[in-house]
Amino acid sequence: MKPIIIFLFIGFISHPALLRGIDQPEAEALFTEANAAYEDAEYNRALALYDSIAADYVSFELYFNAGNAAYRSGELGRSILFYERAKKVDPSDGDLRVNLAIANEKVKDRIQELPSLGVEDLWTVLTSSSRLSMWTGMAIVLNVIGFLLLSSWLWVSTPGARRAFFWSGVVLILLGVLGYGMSRATYHRIKASEEAVILEPKVEVKNSPNSNDTNAFVLHEGTKVNILQETDQWFEVRIANGNVGWMPRKAAEII
Repeated sequence: MKPIIIFLFIGFISHPALLRGIDQPEAEALFTEANAAYEDAEYNRALALYDSIAADYVSFELYFNAGNAAYRSGELGRSILFYERAKKVDPSDGDLRVNLAIANEKVKDRIQELPSLGVEDLWTVLTSSSRLSMWTGMAIVLNVIGFLLLSSWLWVSTPGARRAFFWSGVVLILLGVLGYGMSRATYHRIKASEEAVILEPKVEVKNSPNSNDTNAFVLHEGTKVNILQETDQWFEVRIANGNVGWMPRKAAEII
């Protein structure tokens, strides 16, 4: 289990504070207090403090540390929930991958995943939430430079220079359009991909949103599911092997 992260980088994350229930200095103070509690082996208190910040802020460091505190507190489902949230911010972090793998080893369910061609994994990395600001910045900068070069082309008289300014401007604008497209794809993927983690020790997944219906399968704490649709009381979920069923909303929390 890799250790906690000492510094909270709220100002450099892809998503700014969402609700602003507490201001950044207070969040940083709570984060420091939570780290101190963790170092003193007060894992439940540390988790409660991390949780109080997570209600208002999105941060890789926050989610990573909260996952560690939850794991040490014996809350397997919540540890995986926080690690998965951290993964949405930065799926390439090595320490996170190690800790998530350790936590997943304790999950009872052993579900055979459908085969992947690798392209989906690459797309997941390219459209992770940590890339949103990069793609957006790239689109803005390249388009501005491209239009400046095209504007300069109108004032340059030398044929060779005119061609260089023109084609350089066109290429940069096309790359800027690509950056804009990736930014939109990243944004929509963040909004559209809803997953959840089972938090209850055992959940009977039904064939329909009816507690009296027959069981489709059974899931346990820590298992990750994809949400296909939802009602006030139920999630329709799909697990890694493709099986689909309905489970109570209260049994899981959205990543």
